[in-house]
Amino acid sequence: MRAWELAVVGVVHVAGLTLAGLIMAALGKGDPGLALVIAAIVGAQTAALLYHRREPDPAPFAVKAVAGVLMAVLASAASLVAQARWTWMTCPEIVITIGATGTFIFPFVLFGSMRKALAKGRKPQ
Repeated sequence: MRAWELAVVGVVHVAGLTLAGLIMAALGKGDPGLALVIAAIVGAQTAALLYHRREPDPAPFAVKAVAGVLMAVLASAASLVAQARWTWMTCPEIVITIGATGTFIFPFVLFGSMRKALAKGRKPQ
């Protein structure tokens, strides 16, 4: 992936995590783990969309891994900051570990389905 694409993925991931956390806090319901899942889905779909807009072939392992590592690092960092500031998790060592691992895996799961969805929308040339 290109540097600007990774920057967009990072911004979307953090924005998704922040927005999901704020909505859950405003409603007084929800779990921090759910905010991490929502951010991982939104970030992985953004990464797949940006990659497959310019490259119709299946994404190589390295592309998925880079997107996954970026989002896992951002999820861990944002979770640690939120935990230090607002104590939003009861068991942060478990939630952050599982959240970061799951966030890393999401691009491997979602890239293929996103490529198929984008291929249906393309006109044959």
